Amino acid sequence: YPRTTNAPTFSIVQWNILADGLAQNGDFIKVDPGCLEWDYRLPLLLSELQEANADIICMQELNHFDDLKQHLEPLGYQAAGFLPKHCSPAARYKCAPDGLAIFYKASSFRVASPAKGQYFLDESGETSSQGYLHVVLEHARDASKRLVVATTHLKAKEGEDMDQIRLRQMTQLLSGLASEMELLQPQSNGNGSNGNGSGRGHSNGSSSSSGSNGPTKRSPVLITGDFNAVPGSAPCKALQAHPVRFKSLWDVAAGGNGVMRPRASSPHAYVETFSSGGSLDAAELSQQQQQGEGNGDGAGSSMDAGAGSSSMDA
Repeated sequence: YPRTTNAPTFSIVQWNILADGLAQNGDFIKVDPGCLEWDYRLPLLLSELQEANADIICMQELNHFDDLKQHLEPLGYQAAGFLPKHCSPAARYKCAPDGLAIFYKASSFRVASPAKGQYFLDESGETSSQGYLHVVLEHARDASKRLVVATTHLKAKEGEDMDQIRLRQMTQLLSGLASEMELLQPQSNGNGSNGNGSGRGHSNGSSSSSGSNGPTKRSPVLITGDFNAVPGSAPCKALQAHPVRFKSLWDVAAGGNGVMRPRASSPHAYVETFSSGGSLDAAELSQQQQQGEGNGDGAGSSMDAGAGSSSMDA
């Protein structure tokens, strides 16, 4: 992870904010009911986001998208996209469907390719409630620097059968991103018979090609979300085993190799954020847990908020 002095830096917030409806009807018996209402929570959410001042915000369980978008715009954010859940559990409480959202700071990024959402399929081929949302961003001052950002909310609940569902969903996510990862791999300017060399990827995110004029860089891929799983689980292993060599930002932070250092820690908190092949030179990580805000569907995830800053050398 060589740090490039002129690499533009950016920061990310990953947050499951707990859906309206699920908040009031969850297991938060020790929380004042008034604190679970959206009108009370919104100013607190905005305060946290303003303090984090991240360049990219990824959210799950958001069912007040238009409201939050309106409040984030004066802070310099644009909405990249929103994917409401198919058959959202919030609907049973007469609330709008919750879903996935990606926001970005207009001074830092532009949308290079519009956001796309995709629902996962179950083992019978039927559309499931969960899915993923992804967008291709480019640096506001250098369009050659691109970044694929994806966010997801995998199946909740504990048990081996649920683990297999989460693994299947992660596999579908990686398959769905394959075309973007392929398109964002720069073509070599080879000197071979057809002008194209054959490339081989390296762990630092670069690739060297036979018959090329030098190494090329792979655009970073960032996958965030509420995986409803612990580090070392099957979905996380699927990411780490992928050919683009995703790395858990939390694993990097905990490794003590100087790439990322936690500002605060909790033995029960972890950041569900992965980056590909070292193209993100992660610099710093912070995590937060909001009182009374957790996973509204009773899942085993114990971390609902995280922020990190990275340098982009793509």
